[in-house]
Amino acid sequence: MTTSPSDANDIAVRLGRNVLGALLLNPERWREACSLTVDDFLPSDHKKIFAVIKRLNEQNCQADMGSVLAELGNTFSASSLGDLMDGVLTPNLPHYVRCLRKASKDRRLTHLFERALNLDERQTVLPQIKAELEAPLDTEANQLIVIRGDKAAEKPLRWMWKPYLPIGKLVHFGGNSSQAKSPVTVDLAARISIGANWPDDTPNMIGSRSVILLNVEDDLEDTILPRYRLAGGDKTKLYYVKGTRATADSERGVILAEDMHKLTNLAQSFPDLGLIVIDPITNYLGSSKMNAEEQIRALLTPLASLASKLGIVVITVGHFNRREKGTDPLHRIMGAAAFTGVARAVYTFGPDPDEENKYCHVMTVARGCGGEGSALRYRTELVQDHCPDSFSTEIIRVVWTGKSEATAEDSVDPASFRDKAQEDEAAKLLRELLREGKRPAKDCAELLKAEGYDLDKLNASRVRRKAGAESKRFSGDRFNSWYLRSSL
Repeated sequence: MTTSPSDANDIAVRLGRNVLGALLLNPERWREACSLTVDDFLPSDHKKIFAVIKRLNEQNCQADMGSVLAELGNTFSASSLGDLMDGVLTPNLPHYVRCLRKASKDRRLTHLFERALNLDERQTVLPQIKAELEAPLDTEANQLIVIRGDKAAEKPLRWMWKPYLPIGKLVHFGGNSSQAKSPVTVDLAARISIGANWPDDTPNMIGSRSVILLNVEDDLEDTILPRYRLAGGDKTKLYYVKGTRATADSERGVILAEDMHKLTNLAQSFPDLGLIVIDPITNYLGSSKMNAEEQIRALLTPLASLASKLGIVVITVGHFNRREKGTDPLHRIMGAAAFTGVARAVYTFGPDPDEENKYCHVMTVARGCGGEGSALRYRTELVQDHCPDSFSTEIIRVVWTGKSEATAEDSVDPASFRDKAQEDEAAKLLRELLREGKRPAKDCAELLKAEGYDLDKLNASRVRRKAGAESKRFSGDRFNSWYLRSSL
């Protein structure tokens, strides 16, 4: 059964609607539709909308609904664009694109065949018909991008703070809300703004840079700025993103899915930008579900691309989930796996295992980038300080106190005072067991358990560390042995 021209046009209109709706719902999927042209769409309204989407993407701006509407001006309403997204199944976007291209090709062929009926045009039109019939639907824009090894130049991994903050990468900070992650980000921002030494006292080799900060949980005037000033920060280098102007008289919070192009434009406007902090990232997800892998990856990938393009560091901050003890630290980061999968480096923040003071913390490496650094200790202090306007106030200050042997496991599963006491006792016994030489790890665990110290309940790595012991498979053995570091 042959499809009538009117039916074919109706199908083309529906396909165009589906493509535009899918792109407005998921602007980050532009690559899947970039092979289309304005002429592939049939209604003039569809042509105008697609032209705006294409232009925004060519300008490296995310074509979300708000941006497209602003570009279209008064000729379109939000409801008319919203109608395009009703009932659209976004996973089918590649299918819609292919079908729309085929419908457009069929229209061109129909027009050419009609012209070929005219004898005067036949000789001109026949080669065009042949070329159209032979042209593949999938253009180079939809093909794999392949670079041969010898055509690419190698480049070194660059560091803002070696080996903690890699330039051009996305970094994630994870930890419970009581571990002073936000004061740490403000401290780092202050150091970057003036080119000060890093917390481990290594020199800052990049000089002073501007910083963009997104943090709606802490007030700018009474919390962020005093902390930043006390840390020595240059206020002229700090750019705090309060929100997004919805209308002339109203504001709303920043939503990454809708405002990524605005953040990109802001970042590109500062030639000396060094850092963007988004704290916590969950406040900027909008309607995106924090556990939805595809949605979160779609939000984080543009951030990683922005870091790479501008040669800056982007830090996202998140929290821990409530999974049981012993879970891999990377799996203790709340939300989708993309939070740690897209980030190049991941750091966890927890109580300092070697201190009883609740204001003593440790920053540990869950996944490093090109060489793992040591865990770093820090504490927070409440300082009475006079602000520039002469009034006195209390400000939280971060004081870095050196390296630590703590691990990411220590920060995600901190020990209670009772556990620490048992670990100290077990470590003392383990040292005695290993004084005469290495022992199989299984034997050590069984001997400790017989004395009342169950390593299935205590943290075995902390017990070994406190004992000054290591675990290793020696040559010729089929099992790991524990031994004192001082014995080798």
